Amino acid sequence: MEPVRVRSSLRGGCVRRIRACNTHCAYAATPDSSLDAARENIFACLSHLCARAKLDLSAAALAQLLVGRIGALRRPDLAARRPTLAEIYFLRALRAFHGSTSRLMRILVTGGAGFIGSHLVEKLLGVGHEVVILDDFNDFYDPRIKHANIAGFAKEVTVCHGDLREKDWVQTVFRREKMDAVVHLAARAGVRPSIQFPQLYYDTNVTGTLHLLEAARVTGVKRFVFASSSSVYGASKTVPFSEEQHLTQTLSPYAATKIGGEFLCSTYSHLYQMRVVALRYFTVYGPRQRPDLAIHQFTRRIYAGQPIDQFGDGSTRRDYTYIDDIIQGTMAALDYDGAMYDIFNLGESQTIQLKELILAIENAVGKKARINRQAEQPGDMPRTYADISKARKLLGYNPTTKLSEGLPKFVEWFLRTQRTACTD
Repeated sequence: MEPVRVRSSLRGGCVRRIRACNTHCAYAATPDSSLDAARENIFACLSHLCARAKLDLSAAALAQLLVGRIGALRRPDLAARRPTLAEIYFLRALRAFHGSTSRLMRILVTGGAGFIGSHLVEKLLGVGHEVVILDDFNDFYDPRIKHANIAGFAKEVTVCHGDLREKDWVQTVFRREKMDAVVHLAARAGVRPSIQFPQLYYDTNVTGTLHLLEAARVTGVKRFVFASSSSVYGASKTVPFSEEQHLTQTLSPYAATKIGGEFLCSTYSHLYQMRVVALRYFTVYGPRQRPDLAIHQFTRRIYAGQPIDQFGDGSTRRDYTYIDDIIQGTMAALDYDGAMYDIFNLGESQTIQLKELILAIENAVGKKARINRQAEQPGDMPRTYADISKARKLLGYNPTTKLSEGLPKFVEWFLRTQRTACTD
């Protein structure tokens, strides 16, 4: 393709193309003339910059230059600051150079209002991607939590409220929003509830995934990231768990739906040349963690002086992974250009016993737990332990937050939310 030269006469055409693509803007439903003016100023500045510096940059080179400049905002001293809207729109403006900024995409994040999803959306926005969230805001836990998760960036994204089980609606979203890539995080989650409601889990996690893959095929989406789970390893006695292991049995309907989703992804990748990455997440924790998960539930109940349920003798082991590390691996998966279909473990590659976790939470909260000892639960895995050597090598995955550092961060966030709730 011939390089597009940046010159003054290009500005008007670029602005017109951006306006023509207004359906890709988070504010498309409520056009704002100030945004059009901002876009015009952006291109005027770009043109002026090139003219003054006597530069003859191709669009691709300019994009790389500017993406690198915005990347400088992630210096350690500025890491806590989210990019401003102006910075986000500056990067989005580069999409006008269609085909030359392939790393800036319009990405659908299913489950984007949830724990992992909301963190991922923030990261994607911060590096200049456009984001569409698909979420049904169901009552598995209080939907207000999900609305709070996205409150800080709701005006910067398109939010599609609906159910993955509705095939026609999913296809309508894909045709309307014109995505470049999909990160499929949405699922009915939890081992124990899946035993109670296996049909619901199958319909959402398997049929819903099929609907997404089919919509992606129909609309030409060629990049798909699927959130799988460490639960697919079942009661494997080979540790740490490797992606190369032959999996013969899962222990819960939830785990079975995840391995089923992996096989669907593999099939679509093979048949339709879709680049698909399946990520096996190992027990993710951190700020915004779902309230039903162990670390959040134990912290809340210990803080409130309420008893906690310990299933089994406390010897089960888990590989807990901090949210920032999961997001780093997921972002890398979006850029992966290796095999057309691949699977990666994303974990910390360290384990801790349940009774040791409870003790660590006691120390972080500053209160003693009251423990109700219960029988082991059907479907629970005796251990999870990730071999992450493949992800390190091929994705550049590099988890940095050990549980001894991440747990106090979670408790600090939890206590802050409690103080905020008390003042509201």
